[in-house]
Amino acid sequence: MGEGPPAGALHVLALADSSFPTGGFAFSSGLEAARAAGHVLDEHGVGVFLAEQLRHRWHTFDRVLLRRYAADPGPRQALALDALVERSSVVDVLRRGSRQAGLALLGTFDALGSAPAAALREAVLAGRSPGHLVAAQAVCLLGRGLDLAQVETVTCWNVVSQTASAALRLGLVGHLGAQRVVARAVAEAEQLLRLEPPPHPSTCTPLVDVLAERPHRDGHLFAT
Repeated sequence: MGEGPPAGALHVLALADSSFPTGGFAFSSGLEAARAAGHVLDEHGVGVFLAEQLRHRWHTFDRVLLRRYAADPGPRQALALDALVERSSVVDVLRRGSRQAGLALLGTFDALGSAPAAALREAVLAGRSPGHLVAAQAVCLLGRGLDLAQVETVTCWNVVSQTASAALRLGLVGHLGAQRVVARAVAEAEQLLRLEPPPHPSTCTPLVDVLAERPHRDGHLFAT
């Protein structure tokens, strides 16, 4: 599965660090649209938004697909999972955002010498696969030597840290407020990590799905 020895704690931290170029900095996962519509206006609202993303997207969809790839890693499974994400992504803005973030992550790992990332990136650039973020995460992180538990931790943390960063940039929270949001989300995430995900992928984030499709009237900071 991996390309080298098992990843140690410092290697895992480096891959989870906000300075690692994953492409997620440009995406708010619908938080900007929720703010514009008046549904998320403060620290509490950000926390509710983030908890929904963890419970009803990451845990029930992304995590399920990460586990499927870990159970049967390889190019064929990567393409199959990527196609499944494409079929399951009904919101155009979020679908395009997932593709862009996935391609950015693949580009980073390709540049770092990851053969699995290079293979999937080639398929994406040739139009044979969409290159969604969760497929890229599975290929890149498991291919880098992380075990499944480490991959789940990193990807879960990505959701938390990127949402908190987006909330800060949108002015919904200050620096201390962002840390309170992160602390509550980490507690939620730790509970989820102790649970088994469902056997089949599903998502239930209807508010985000509806709001993300609304056009921006004034300019926007994020691609999603």
